[in-house]
Amino acid sequence: MRKLLTIAALHGLLLMTACSDGGSSGAAASANSAPLAMAPAAGAPAAANVVPLVIDSGPNKATSLRPFISVTLCAPGDPSNCQTIDHVMVDTGSSGLHIASSAVNAKLKQALKPIADPKVSGNVLALCEQYVTSFNWGSLVSADVQIGGESAAAVPTQLQDDPSFSKVPADCSDGHGTQSNSDPAVAGVNGLIGASLDGVDNGSYYSCPAAGCTGTELNAPVATPSVSPQTKFAVDNNGVIIDLPAVPVPGVTTLTGSMTFGIGTQSNNQLQGVAAKVYPVLTNVFGNALLKTTFSGHDYNYTFIDSGSAYYSFNTPDVALLPQCPSNLASYGGGFYCPASAVALSAVLTGNDGTVSVPMDFSIGNAEQILSTNNAALNGLGSVSFDGGALNVFDWPLQFFYGRRMYFSVKNGKTTAGPDGKQVGNGFYAFKS
Repeated sequence: MRKLLTIAALHGLLLMTACSDGGSSGAAASANSAPLAMAPAAGAPAAANVVPLVIDSGPNKATSLRPFISVTLCAPGDPSNCQTIDHVMVDTGSSGLHIASSAVNAKLKQALKPIADPKVSGNVLALCEQYVTSFNWGSLVSADVQIGGESAAAVPTQLQDDPSFSKVPADCSDGHGTQSNSDPAVAGVNGLIGASLDGVDNGSYYSCPAAGCTGTELNAPVATPSVSPQTKFAVDNNGVIIDLPAVPVPGVTTLTGSMTFGIGTQSNNQLQGVAAKVYPVLTNVFGNALLKTTFSGHDYNYTFIDSGSAYYSFNTPDVALLPQCPSNLASYGGGFYCPASAVALSAVLTGNDGTVSVPMDFSIGNAEQILSTNNAALNGLGSVSFDGGALNVFDWPLQFFYGRRMYFSVKNGKTTAGPDGKQVGNGFYAFKS
């Protein structure tokens, strides 16, 4: 999910609903509808820095293409007052920890400490995230966080749609559509954990009276911004690794992989000897980590890899190769590709310094057939980009993660031993083609 550039991600968060449990149809065969998992299997012991990563139908039993982990929130300094929140979506395109207020029980919510504005006595901080067609508003609280065997204290966490902060400042909402629905029964997630290369949430912060908010965005950086909690772990704090099994087109009912914390900090998260390519990236003012994709003879200079996006998103220069769906699939946002059968494609992905340039194979199938299945882990789904027809944006989504070990290194001023043992600067993607 990319701030201010999230049409595809918003479709994934709000519009990607699967059909009822009445069975699959179209191109879905029974062999393609079985759950897939990669070792270790469910119930097997895992290292302290590894947690299961699951793609399933979510808390509303209807959504598709979200990778979930469970996150435990505790009252600051009180391990007796904790709650494990399941179905927290992992998003490599954003930062911070955002939990639906309605998913937190009353006892814990009362104990979570609002983060004070040190410059204005009695005021507390709130956070606004602005997207193309919506915005996300909520208070900032301090929580101790546990994920698997890892923990971090006093993590600034956004409570989305906190009823104590129901009044939204005009400069948060104006021009950004409606407020994103954080009700798990509607949105299909209980929260979001960012895993981007920037561990600090670059949203808009507000100083608010405890009873609400009427102010304007703070111009100066806040002392305690929302951060991705894994960046506060004691050791495994410099990135994450996502492992998911390969998935056939059109997909499978559920998928289980893993999320590993740290890169080069433990024996199970080394880059050395894994034959991965390291892609150095730059970030723009929105925090988007940019690469270049060359596809069908054209360079897409605004390229990103985003587990929070539901489908490949790009405008093809060859409309005959990838025709759009006759039905338009308007209820899913429209603009999907519907070739008669799955089309095998290849693009070249290049790091921003030009030193790494590797072919990447992928497939685009018939969206009408793919979306007619009851699969949660879809594959082959593609749509036109949100950039008004320009051939500039290429979004490599969650489907790109299938069958790959994906490394996301946080920009923290340190270096990591690369695949060849040489130190590489932080803030990179790494994966095999």
